[in-house]
This record gives sequence, C-alpha cells and structure tokens, in this order.
Amino acid sequence: MHTLIATAAGLLLLAVIVGIGKAFGAGNWSILVTFLGLSFVGAFIHGAIGVREGQSVLTECLVFLVVFGVPAALAIALYYRQS
Repeated sequence: MHTLIATAAGLLLLAVIVGIGKAFGAGNWSILVTFLGLSFVGAFIHGAIGVREGQSVLTECLVFLVVFGVPAALAIALYYRQS
C-alpha cells in the first residue's frame, strides 16, 4: 500500500511540475529534466528511509523501480507525444 501511495505522489508531482512549467512557459525538455531530477531524489530518499526502518536493500531497490519508474515512464511518454 505504501508503494502505491508513493507512486501516486510521484504522479501528482508530475502534474504539478507540468502545470507550473506550462504556466511559466518552460519548454518540454526543461519540464522533463526537472521532474526526473526531483522524482529521482524523492524516490531515493523514500528507499533510504525504508532501509533505515528495516527493509532489505533488495526490496527497496525493487520498490524504487516502481516509485520512480512508473511516473518517469509516463513523463517520457508525454514528452515524446508533445514533441
């Protein structure tokens, strides 16, 4: 359940960054890079907290793939759709 919430937070972050980027006239590449950077850092911190709380590193690596990968794949798909 926690992975689902973190993934949903990543999708919400994508929506917010796209909205802010479009409002300020940022290019699609800038929006993509900003999102990927922030999402990577957030997913990494999420995994580090999980390891600190007793989860195995392997488990958190797999969770990282979902928490970062799903929103990142959507962001990349949106980038190529708009290009």
